[in-house]
Amino acid sequence: MKAHTAEHLVERAMRISDDLNEMVRDIEANEPDDESARLRHAIGRVMWAVYYEILRPTFEEHPSVEPQAGTTASPATKMGPAPREPRTADRPARSRSRRPPAARTRS
Repeated sequence: MKAHTAEHLVERAMRISDDLNEMVRDIEANEPDDESARLRHAIGRVMWAVYYEILRPTFEEHPSVEPQAGTTASPATKMGPAPREPRTADRPARSRSRRPPAARTRS
């Protein structure tokens, strides 16, 4: 990836991260606990993908675009190590549903 592309990618990903954090705050303030938990988990999966599948590889390739500690340009949440390897075409996502495939479809 070209350096200027990496810079723009990081800027956009940080804005997305901030928007997702704002969504979580709005959800927590306005939705019942069960709905809030469902939505927060979904947003968390998106944030995980943005960091581990976009930002982290970009920082590895272009360390100069990684925000430094103490600057204002950083994600609002702290991310720990990846819980597992990213999904690939060879290793698709696991289904969390325990229902048979026919029961998962909506009419």
